[in-house]
Amino acid sequence: MMPEQANAEYLTEVFASLEQAFWDERGRGGRYRTTLVGVNRFKDRLAVPKGDWRKGLDEAGALLKADGVISDATPSYDGQNVIKCKVTGCAHAGDHTALKREPFVCPPANILMHAVSLACGVYPELMQVKCQNKECNLSMVVTGVELS
Repeated sequence: MMPEQANAEYLTEVFASLEQAFWDERGRGGRYRTTLVGVNRFKDRLAVPKGDWRKGLDEAGALLKADGVISDATPSYDGQNVIKCKVTGCAHAGDHTALKREPFVCPPANILMHAVSLACGVYPELMQVKCQNKECNLSMVVTGVELS
């Protein structure tokens, strides 16, 4: 095994154990204390026009792709203030697989939600993260503003 691979496996195990320890301490409520995990790396590079949350998601997705965190992010909107995003090729997929349950710490989701918050002035709530085979389906709800 090459050192880079061992390092990636080690980091996956550490991230998963930290999340599990937080889960053991806080349960699902831990999700509401981890919404900024991963955001610092991207927030200074994220240029989001006020009011254009779709452009914000595109910008955040492009940054995540450029840094090799994901392969692609495809957002969709249901017309009911719920934004869904399919994320493929996620570097954190191993972390989520190691947990064997729905993750509550999802750095790519946090960055996407941060982009929406910059555009809308309110922070979305992460409703769900479903991961399987390096593909994750994220759902976030935005309240207090009308999305179009």
